Amino acid sequence: MFLRNFWYVAAADDEIGRAPLGRMILGEPIVMFRTEDGLPVAFEDRCPHRHLPLSMGKLVGDTLQCHYHGLRFGADGRCVLIPGQDHIPKAAKAKTYPLAARYHWIWIWMGDPALADPAAIPDFHWLDDPEWGAKSSYLHVDANWQLIVDNLLDLTHLAFVHETTIGNAAIAEHAQVKVERAPNNVVMTRWVIDQDPPPTYKK
Repeated sequence: MFLRNFWYVAAADDEIGRAPLGRMILGEPIVMFRTEDGLPVAFEDRCPHRHLPLSMGKLVGDTLQCHYHGLRFGADGRCVLIPGQDHIPKAAKAKTYPLAARYHWIWIWMGDPALADPAAIPDFHWLDDPEWGAKSSYLHVDANWQLIVDNLLDLTHLAFVHETTIGNAAIAEHAQVKVERAPNNVVMTRWVIDQDPPPTYKK
């Protein structure tokens, strides 16, 4: 079960351009692209006609053309062209998803579109702050997403798995750990005071 009424990072902002990008998010196929004025757009990656992935198609102006029968869909998901016929059924529409650009990421709202408030996007301001020198990258890991989350939340493994880079014994043996629970999140803080830093930080 996924939490749907939340913002998720769908892509780095430079991944989405004038070619359809297909991605699986919360178990749903999504296709993203940018309009000619740079607006990011997200559809369900499935043509409502014969269900071919729309990511196999191409952009024609600001429309996404299905590769199977040439149906074209505008940025709002509505079909605007069916080759060989004048009538376009009202049901000929691709499901759309709200997107927001922030912190060099494109965020997607997978739940009720009426609840998609960009003010609820988590704060990653340091990715925009030149004084932080932060960067992000994409790492594809062929594993269950729950194992990845567990790995990132469990910092005690750093002392053993990453002892030559970002970990050392002090992280496991001398950390002052504080856990704060809030209605929508849990914040865990680890302070390692007056101990030698791990090798990478020493450099």
